[in-house]
Amino acid sequence: MGRGSADKVFVTASGAGVIPAGHDLRAQNVRPGDDVPVNGVLGNHGAAILAARRGAASALNGIAQAAGCGIEIDGDTLPIRAEVQGM
Repeated sequence: MGRGSADKVFVTASGAGVIPAGHDLRAQNVRPGDDVPVNGVLGNHGAAILAARRGAASALNGIAQAAGCGIEIDGDTLPIRAEVQGM
């Protein structure tokens, strides 16, 4: 994308790490009873990033769809910044 050609705001994020040999962490391998770890606080980058990505619920819904199962979220245990809670 060339300079000045964007007509909207673009938000990107990335992560780096090592997946141990023999571990297949693809979403379709999620099974009932599995936990989804949250590293850090949701909304730590502010409301804009949550709105752009439609939040953790959207990501979890994608995992559930890929795995062909449902997902239960205990909202009382999610680490959410007060500034973005309720969005």
